[in-house]
Amino acid sequence: MAASAHPPPPPGYRLGAGVRVTLGGGGGGGGGLPSTVEGAVAAPPAAAAAAAVASAGGVPAATREKLAAAARRVGEVVGRERARVGVGVGADGQAVFDALAKTLPVSWQGTTITILDTLHLPPPYTPAALRPVSAGGAVDELARVRMVLTNERAKLDLPAAPAAAPSVATVAAPLAVTPVTGAGPTAAVAPAVRGAWRSRGQPRV
Repeated sequence: MAASAHPPPPPGYRLGAGVRVTLGGGGGGGGGLPSTVEGAVAAPPAAAAAAAVASAGGVPAATREKLAAAARRVGEVVGRERARVGVGVGADGQAVFDALAKTLPVSWQGTTITILDTLHLPPPYTPAALRPVSAGGAVDELARVRMVLTNERAKLDLPAAPAAAPSVATVAAPLAVTPVTGAGPTAAVAPAVRGAWRSRGQPRV
């Protein structure tokens, strides 16, 4: 009996409807193996799934839509987090912004914090620095936000106002202007320096 040119189908395949088998070979007795197979052959489920993926560009359309939506959500979160970080802002300013953001809508405009779209809080981010965006406006918001800012700065252990520089009145009288005996440029300059010192209300030296 001659060997057939058509290997048997692999396991899992089945002949579909409308398949026509033509027998041939083997001495014309009709007992040979099928010589031709016509019709549709159903592929196994795994192959069908692979074909569906390939026809959709490698990823099913529904999966592509889910991935795109997830990417948009991640991008929105990253954008919001980036907007919360001030550029050129010190640690105190960022801490104040984060504290106010817990209860108030805030945003950065340069190094200035915008609150409720009606108030500006520039450096040094103290209650005294808080001011309305428009002159004379947002009076109620100004008082309320100033109280919130005072409380938040206290929680952060930040001073209510920056330390003031020492005034001239607190500086001790300079000993260098003591008159010098004898002639010379120092002896001539000393009275003028003392006069300028006394004109500013300082004690006589």
